[in-house]
Amino acid sequence: MRKLSLFILVTLLVAGLAKAEDDLPPELNRVNAQLVAITGIDDPEDDQGEQDSLNSAAWSVASQGLTVDEAQAAFVAETGHYWQGLPTHTSVPSVDEPLAPDPTRHPTDQPESWASVGIALPTTMVLSLRVDAYNGTSGAGYAIVAKTMIDEVEWIRVINIGPETWREHNWTPYQP
Repeated sequence: MRKLSLFILVTLLVAGLAKAEDDLPPELNRVNAQLVAITGIDDPEDDQGEQDSLNSAAWSVASQGLTVDEAQAAFVAETGHYWQGLPTHTSVPSVDEPLAPDPTRHPTDQPESWASVGIALPTTMVLSLRVDAYNGTSGAGYAIVAKTMIDEVEWIRVINIGPETWREHNWTPYQP
């Protein structure tokens, strides 16, 4: 699964659609730390392990609720499908201006929100999260979409959990 993701990232780098990791803004280390703390999914490509551990501890959630990974495991065991989470924010937060998330948001066709599935969100966040559930021909899974603003540029990252590995990509400037 990671080999295909690496192939896609290399392809994007060659095509000039993604920045090399050396070219990523250093502020993304702080964003990644909060992303790992909330999702419970470690970044195997992250070479800032010690710094992220310090940042993760600083961003730990007081209520010690479930991570996205833990909540999804419980939800799929109970319902047979993955949970879908609307964006935690209506505006994309930034490292310089963290914003309070709305843990009660939920899609119109399901009653479950971030809070009701037990996911603990910090009082303020430097990134917005969304969870896209899918059930394709290869099987079911979900993608965690993270967004943040750095110097008036929106950055997006997708972490895929499931068979559709083409969904995953590292931080990339978002250009609509």
